Amino acid sequence: MIAPSPLTPEQYENLGRMTQSLLHAVNNSLASVTGFAEFLMEDLPQATQAHSFAANIHQSGQHLKKLVEQVRTINSAPRIAYIENFDLSETIELVLLQLTEALPNDINLQIDYECDLEQAQITGNRTLFCLAFLDIVNNALESLSEHPPASGEPGKILIELNNDESGKNYIVTIKDNGQGMDDLTFSECLKPFFTTKDSSKHHGLGLNVAAAIVTAMKGTLGMASAKDAGAIVTMKFPHTA
Repeated sequence: MIAPSPLTPEQYENLGRMTQSLLHAVNNSLASVTGFAEFLMEDLPQATQAHSFAANIHQSGQHLKKLVEQVRTINSAPRIAYIENFDLSETIELVLLQLTEALPNDINLQIDYECDLEQAQITGNRTLFCLAFLDIVNNALESLSEHPPASGEPGKILIELNNDESGKNYIVTIKDNGQGMDDLTFSECLKPFFTTKDSSKHHGLGLNVAAAIVTAMKGTLGMASAKDAGAIVTMKFPHTA
């Protein structure tokens, strides 16, 4: 049997463009579907089977639109993720400021920065970093909401920003004190479309999106978790030259 030849960089680039075009076309069609479903929901009497069908179509369309957006982000991240310098600590604080407004009362959010990191500059795409960071923190929030700490103590998420031992990289750490993952779940958690949550609401791509963004920004993403021991996610980025 003859082994297939590996794709060239140009072929990968063409495949990426084709994928983006396909996703764009799918997204446009979904916009039409959800738009017409909204019209039907407005015109049809509530508490009827027809209205319920229209609502289900709209919900499914929105679910698929989010999936398309996540796949587009994974596909496009390598081409757009390394374009500007921005302050890491300031960006994290802005995201957390938005989160705290909707934070459940039984979950505490804490921040711990090294004292010399007031201007932690990295190179990348600030908007995409916010998306990756938000995906990870939201994952911790959902985990704590669905599976509170077995000890009965309040849920807690700790955000840390430090230098690594070499002094050449910043490390963003997100820790939670939830119930963590068993070995099987942990071994599967970074696989595309794997989720332990309601698959009608979650696609199992959040960590994949985050990993694609971090990698495209010349960084690395790491994870650690154990049953009843919470979870830790780290993002490492090189200092701006």
